[in-house]
Amino acid sequence: MKALTVAAICALLFIILAITVPEEGANGLDAAVQQLVRQGGEPEQHMLWKSINELGSTTGFAAVTLLMTAAVWLLGKRKDAVLLVSTVVTSLLLNQVLKSMFARVRPVHDKLIEADGYSFPSGNATVGIALYGFLIYIIWQYAPVWARALALLAGAVLIGMIGYARLYYGVHYVTDIAAGYAAGLLCIALAAYARGRLGKRVPESGDCGA
Repeated sequence: MKALTVAAICALLFIILAITVPEEGANGLDAAVQQLVRQGGEPEQHMLWKSINELGSTTGFAAVTLLMTAAVWLLGKRKDAVLLVSTVVTSLLLNQVLKSMFARVRPVHDKLIEADGYSFPSGNATVGIALYGFLIYIIWQYAPVWARALALLAGAVLIGMIGYARLYYGVHYVTDIAAGYAAGLLCIALAAYARGRLGKRVPESGDCGA
């Protein structure tokens, strides 16, 4: 039930954001954040955020998903491996549907990176939190306390930086990022609920008898 509660909160947050954003242009929050975030910056900053942005690209997501799925599978946690792929794919499909529904035009930017399609919600934020967030969730199920804390801290920083990189390059509004996080967390919550429902009905490879 906790997972469904989280899912409901995420859905409500997304709805609130969706109601407040215009189809084109910025709302008050977007405009305020745009004034705070520096676009372009120094060459050193550009290289840093470009690298972070690559981790949030389709290629980056695909590579990490394949590598982590293989690792989780080889560790004998096949149910978690399947759920990891399912969560990422679901978040990607959900994002495409939501972008088509809201059709929000991207903000005008300096074109330092390529960014096509609609703006709301951010695909990088949606898939990024679904992928790295679910990896944190998997680690949380098996790791000791110190490893959980480390995974949570590292994952939260990475997810936050992926979102900020999109603001840094001016290809998204902050409400796009927030809505993407809400949608991605919704996917994680539903995957966690599915995992709980499956329970022992889908045994891991290491749980099978001789």
